[in-house]
Amino acid sequence: MRRLLERVGHCRVVGPRLLPRLIRLVLKKVLTIGCEAMKAFFAMQARYFHWSTAASPDGLVLRYSDERRGLFYSIFGHIEFKRSYYCGAGCGIFPMDAAVNLPPKGASDLHRMMFEELSLSMSYEDLHGVHGQVFPGGYLNAGRSGGGAH
Repeated sequence: MRRLLERVGHCRVVGPRLLPRLIRLVLKKVLTIGCEAMKAFFAMQARYFHWSTAASPDGLVLRYSDERRGLFYSIFGHIEFKRSYYCGAGCGIFPMDAAVNLPPKGASDLHRMMFEELSLSMSYEDLHGVHGQVFPGGYLNAGRSGGGAH
């Protein structure tokens, strides 16, 4: 990728002034593809976790209730998906969430780690500016808003 960007940067047609815009455009396209791939992954996984009953971590047998919305914050943006919910005896579970290691609330580990690292060298305002230019969805505060895979 670095060699490709170096070639594009030295190209007379693109030139050095257009290179940052070109990089942002390519990155946005890659992130859009990643977002669609994650949506497809969650849809495919949801099929494997649809049963008439499921066991809770405590061993209780819970009945299928319905399909519920989940929201996962990733570097690709907000990923909305549906998954099966099982409940009974005063508790409820989403087996798919545990199986694919979704956080109960907030952002993905990679998303959170990336912003923690960037916040060491950038101000909060600069981080928001970069984020708004490069990443889709406006989800920088996802980890603090109480949202997440719910």
